Amino acid sequence: TLLGLNYRPSELTAAVARAQLRKVGGVVRAMTRLGDRLTALIRDIDGVSPCPVTPGGEHSYWLYAFRVTGYDPQEFVKALKAEGIPVNWGYTITPIYTCADALAEKRTFGGTSYPFASPYTDRPIEYKPGLCPVAERELLETGTLRFYENWTEADIDDVAAAFCKVAAGLPKTR
Repeated sequence: TLLGLNYRPSELTAAVARAQLRKVGGVVRAMTRLGDRLTALIRDIDGVSPCPVTPGGEHSYWLYAFRVTGYDPQEFVKALKAEGIPVNWGYTITPIYTCADALAEKRTFGGTSYPFASPYTDRPIEYKPGLCPVAERELLETGTLRFYENWTEADIDDVAAAFCKVAAGLPKTR
């Protein structure tokens, strides 16, 4: 187990990626247009919140995240799936600091546990549940939708209609 990851691509992967760079601008523009459309269509559903965009920024929507706070998040996503929408409950479900051995178990660089057992600090470093309670709660309220640049506006309208149908049919929890 290593604390750092080495993502050096092979020559073949690099060649394919280089060719794909010509398309990336159009893909991002299409995803932004579709994601913004979905946000506009579902933003007024009480108990469901599209992922906010930082003022002055824009979202690329490689993954469309939304929070479910007015319904049971798992039931909401289950009902969307029943409508044929390709959604999942949770993003990572648990924070990386509770499930990655390098952080949770301090297993890094063989058996050294460095930097957790560094001679340069006497301050203990702990990554345990409860470290980021807001993030931990919100991860459990998060659903994700994966759509693609070749989806049409009608596809997005169908997704939004499913969100509305599920919100109208499920009991509110808050």
